[in-house]
Amino acid sequence: MFVAWLSARVLLFIAAILAIAAVNPALASNGYFSLAPSVEPRYKKLINSNKDTYTAEETNFLCSVGEQFRDNKHIGEAKRIFEKLRKANCLTPDVLCGSAFTYMDDLDDTADAVMAEKFLNQAIAIDKNCSKAYSRLAEIALLQDHVQQSLSLVNRAIKCPVIYTQSYLIKARALNMLKRYDQAYQAILDAEKYYDKGVAVYSTKAGILEQLGRNSEAADAYRQSDNRHPSDWARHQIVNCLLKAGKPEEALRETARLMAIVPNDPDVFRLRSSIFKKLKNYSAALKDLDKVIASEPSSIAYKERAELHARMGNMEKSKADLVAAQKILE
Repeated sequence: MFVAWLSARVLLFIAAILAIAAVNPALASNGYFSLAPSVEPRYKKLINSNKDTYTAEETNFLCSVGEQFRDNKHIGEAKRIFEKLRKANCLTPDVLCGSAFTYMDDLDDTADAVMAEKFLNQAIAIDKNCSKAYSRLAEIALLQDHVQQSLSLVNRAIKCPVIYTQSYLIKARALNMLKRYDQAYQAILDAEKYYDKGVAVYSTKAGILEQLGRNSEAADAYRQSDNRHPSDWARHQIVNCLLKAGKPEEALRETARLMAIVPNDPDVFRLRSSIFKKLKNYSAALKDLDKVIASEPSSIAYKERAELHARMGNMEKSKADLVAAQKILE
């Protein structure tokens, strides 16, 4: 079921899932991920070797591959890479940050969170200016709702001589959760400029713009997210933003794009019915509610249809729908 409002933590989760799928279209379509043909042979040779250690260049290569696997939810393979690097005593900040990343999939698991923080603190002990380590500690704190702590950590990440640019995105999310929306907006502009023009950035930007009451701009940001990875969630948010911006005609046009993804969703028919009602196209609104009730009868839908019948002068049908609504509640 669609909702117009989602918690900040749920929005972070949705953005992360959309970003993963957008990074790898193959994963989005069938759950399969493979390395680039130019990378895979070398990776297999290195990971299956009996080497006791790796050169700095080999370590960097394996770190990059490990992060790709983790980004695409192949966590077991990512852990295998970083465990092998640690056993080979390749304890660089990048190896330790990558190791932490493999334990950041389920931070409700206290043991995983502790392990991730352990690796990140080890990275900082080696390099006090490890921006990636501070940024990932900030991400953990944010997902555990320690928002002020997250902001302090990400500010430390941004002060490092070489900035891990995802830090700007984490900062924007932390400021948004602290309801410091003007500052959050400036941070997300930095993320857009220095980090990425992708789903995670644009969905976060859209949410901040909504909080600022800039709903038309928020709709545009959701469109940018949807252009990179089409999703019913983003398209539903576009419709909601346009309605809040007082643009029901444009919102109605957007429902066609939403229905292209979820053609038979009762919630979408209810949404479109409400827009038709705003536009005083009661017969079209009634047809959509008929579809809702045929598919998923509820007291709310019956009451909404009763109101439409009353507006159209069909009082007997209105009374019948109110009776049907009451029966569901009994």
